[in-house]
Amino acid sequence: MIDKLKNLFTGDRQRRREDPMRPATIYDDDVYLVSYPKSGNTWMRMLIANYALDGGADLESFRSVVPDIHKEPGACDGLARPRVIKSHAPYMAEYPRVVYIARDGRDVMVSLYHFMLRGKHIAGGTSFAAFYDDYCARGLWDFGRWGEHVTAWLDQTAADLMWTTYENMKADTAGELRKTLAFIGYDVDDERVVRAVERSAFDKLKKMEKTNPGWHKDGVTNDQPFFRKGGTGQWREVFDAERLKDFERRNAAVFARLGYARSADDA
Repeated sequence: MIDKLKNLFTGDRQRRREDPMRPATIYDDDVYLVSYPKSGNTWMRMLIANYALDGGADLESFRSVVPDIHKEPGACDGLARPRVIKSHAPYMAEYPRVVYIARDGRDVMVSLYHFMLRGKHIAGGTSFAAFYDDYCARGLWDFGRWGEHVTAWLDQTAADLMWTTYENMKADTAGELRKTLAFIGYDVDDERVVRAVERSAFDKLKKMEKTNPGWHKDGVTNDQPFFRKGGTGQWREVFDAERLKDFERRNAAVFARLGYARSADDA
């Protein structure tokens, strides 16, 4: 099983090396919406797009408001400034302004596992334990490991940085959107924020995906959705005790910094 994972990860790593991490030109007023994969970036993109389009964004139009530097680098070139560009890049000093989204790494791991199964980046039937062990040895493509990614971005001093968490977005979506919009440079209208939040609710995103079955289906031949659960704390149902302890030990400093309780600290 691990050999299959190694072969698949190696192939994808080579492909990822060819992905861009920066647009052709970087402007001082660019804002890069950065996160480790499966941390809420798509949701924030949709929130921003629904604000910009006054509730009219869908799974196609939102890409024209906040394009993905990895998948559609050419779309960044024609954006009106200040441009907002989605990225999963590890720390890059070239990015002048950054909104960084962090998410509890335990939930990231579970969501990433299902995403990798969905896209056949790992063999069907691969256990979470086998995926986790290989991930710890290799990291994810050129994005590295969760704790390293988060730490490098939050420690940086070159960029003008605002950061939030997926959990804060869940608790106060409108408030986190307002802060993000103000950071980007939008004039913030509260009624428009409310419409953007309503239009970007998780149940609406799942319905959009069902009516647009080809969306985000590169290499996907099964029926697993991209928008799967969108919750928090799902790691409790997936991690075994040994790997949970290992992950929390590896990332103890990051947990403390972001305010995530370790399982031994749970009430």
